[in-house]
Amino acid sequence: MRIGLGLELAARGAGVTPPAIPGLALWLDATSSGLYLDAGLSLPVSSDNDPVGGWKDLSGGGFHVVQATATKRPLWKESALNGLPAVRFDGTDDHLTGDPLAALFSGSDVPWSFFCVWQPLSLGSTTHTLACLASGSSSTQIETFVRVDTASKYNVRRVDNSGVAKNPIASASTSAVVQRTSAIMTGTTVEAFRDGAMVGGIGPAADYDVGSLTLDRFAVGIRRTTFDSNPLHGDVGELILYGRALSSGERAQVEAYLQRKWGV
Repeated sequence: MRIGLGLELAARGAGVTPPAIPGLALWLDATSSGLYLDAGLSLPVSSDNDPVGGWKDLSGGGFHVVQATATKRPLWKESALNGLPAVRFDGTDDHLTGDPLAALFSGSDVPWSFFCVWQPLSLGSTTHTLACLASGSSSTQIETFVRVDTASKYNVRRVDNSGVAKNPIASASTSAVVQRTSAIMTGTTVEAFRDGAMVGGIGPAADYDVGSLTLDRFAVGIRRTTFDSNPLHGDVGELILYGRALSSGERAQVEAYLQRKWGV
């Protein structure tokens, strides 16, 4: 990593950091020293284009995301997002998994709050998944934290154990630029935001009420059910997940932290 990066980031990210807000479940930060060549988290990345076999969870919960298959590992990019590091997914099969996290969100009306700084590298040809919970025994049961569809529109999708689905879709397309994406799910409603502004069509309080959802898989960069689909072609700089619906004030604090740090 670049010499002096830590001091630069300290200046950019001054203020509230993710652990200061209760309920932090997962925190992945490409600017940290928590990226590794191997799934055992023993060999740190050191050079541009190094494969990422493991990304350490900084929340303290130990929900690290890993990839044991060498050909499915994304790449560490030293200066991809406004001069800061990111993890690059190839849009084919790159992804990282952290299945133990899924148990925190399995059940009925389980709330969450999701934040991500990222950049799509292509749009329109396929659906791009930022992160997704799923069931390994079903091709349909999912909780998608935010994805971009073939019309380049944000959407969130939730399908319960009985097949009842909710899929609020943005009213306007996004673009292939560095962006700050977030979504707040209360258990029965959801709202999505881009760069702090609400996304039309996914809020205010879009209906997201389904029945019980049994989840045992979690992946970054792909929809991983009984098979893999909707891979991400893009760079991910930071991903933050809370196991509760943050208030508007708390959301603003996380948004401000990411904006200062990433310049978006």
